[in-house]
Amino acid sequence: MNGKMGQQSDEVPLSGCNLPVPTAMGMDNELQTNHLEEGKYNSFWATVVPVDTSEDILEKLIPYAAEEEIFILGASGEVSYMELVNPPDAPVANTVLKGNFEISAIEGNIVWPKTHAKNKESHVTVLVAGSDGGIRGGPVRSLIAKSSIKVFVSTASKHDVHDMASEEYPTKIELPLFQFHDQAKRMEDVVDQIYKATLKELNQTITFP
Repeated sequence: MNGKMGQQSDEVPLSGCNLPVPTAMGMDNELQTNHLEEGKYNSFWATVVPVDTSEDILEKLIPYAAEEEIFILGASGEVSYMELVNPPDAPVANTVLKGNFEISAIEGNIVWPKTHAKNKESHVTVLVAGSDGGIRGGPVRSLIAKSSIKVFVSTASKHDVHDMASEEYPTKIELPLFQFHDQAKRMEDVVDQIYKATLKELNQTITFP
C-alpha cells in the first residue's frame, strides 16, 4: 500500500531535525557483480544511514531519495511513534501507535519523482515488537526514532538484487520457482494479517471483511 508522505495526521508527530540535502549519497560499501555473459555490468550501492533520537526515519531518508530511488534493506533500533496508513475507505487517514517498540522488520521504497518534487511517496512496511511481546505494524507514513537507529539502504530494488543474484550465481540444481513465490506470498499474508490486527486494536471504527 502506498502512502503519501508529508500529509498531516490527526495527531502531531514529534519534531525531527531538518538536515541539509547531501550532495551525493555516501557509499560505505560497494557491492558489484562480475562481468555477466551479456557483456554488461549490474551493480548496486549499499550504505548505512544513521538516524538520531526523535528524528523521523522516513523524512531522514528523503534527501537520499532525491538523488535516486532507494530501497530499504533493514534497520535496527527502537521507535516511539509510528503512523500507519489506513485503507482508502477508512473514516480517518492514519492510525497512530505510541510507546517503546523494537524494529522487527522494515522494507520498501521511497520515491521522489523528478518532475513533481512535492509528490514524494513512501512504500514502506514496518513491523515492530512491543514490550508485551506482540508484533504490530503495516505500511507507514511516519516513524520516529526513540534511540539511535541504523538504516541500511540501497539504490537497487529487491527485485533487481534477486535478478542479479540469479544471473551471477546460477544453481546447479534447478528448484521449482513456485517454492519461492509461495514463500513470498505467505510472508505477504502474514504481514497483511498483522496490519489488520493492528488497525483493529487501535481503531475500532475500522472493519475488515
